[in-house]
Amino acid sequence: YFLANIFCQLHSQLSFSNDLGIYFSEISPNLSKAKPWIRLWAKLIDSSINSFLGILFLTNYLGRSKLNELMGPDALQKMLSSESTDQPEIGVLVLITLSICISWIITETLLISIFSTTLGKWILNIKTSKINGKRIDPLSALTRSFFVLFFGLGFWIFPFLIICPIISYIYLLNKRITQWDRWLKIEVTHNELNALRIFAGIFSIFIINNLVGLLLLSPEQIIP
Repeated sequence: YFLANIFCQLHSQLSFSNDLGIYFSEISPNLSKAKPWIRLWAKLIDSSINSFLGILFLTNYLGRSKLNELMGPDALQKMLSSESTDQPEIGVLVLITLSICISWIITETLLISIFSTTLGKWILNIKTSKINGKRIDPLSALTRSFFVLFFGLGFWIFPFLIICPIISYIYLLNKRITQWDRWLKIEVTHNELNALRIFAGIFSIFIINNLVGLLLLSPEQIIP
């Protein structure tokens, strides 16, 4: 009876996967056009927005000068000049990682559940919805944001920050859908990009990153 039960569960899962593949191939022709680099472009636009609340918290908790030394222009300058720097405490690293991740999940969940899109997706004409055409509910949006951070970005932890995107990239090219969207029955479609959207996508990366980057600058650097 136990083996029969396992067989039935496996059969139902395989049947669901086949039905899901038939659905996407027949109903959603846009799914056949996997565009991971466009998704990455949208993610670069959204990353600073999603991290804003976390950076704002860290600025107030650690202090702007301290945060600048850890992940701001000062840290980048020391790294490029090969200057020896003291390694931050493990507790501080955990605090920074958790703050950024929690901020990311909360912000993206709110944007997806309320507007059914993010700024990066909207600019680059990427649509997300359930496979039945309905908008993504808050629980699915929350779960998807967590999965993107965990499976797609490795929670920003090295070396998973490099390994996870590569695995997700290969999976997306082969399956034409990410693993988390397949689990959550979410459809991502890429519509046409015109010159205006391309220009807006390039322009917004510089503007948003510079605005958020001001939080990492010390008062002396902002007002000499």
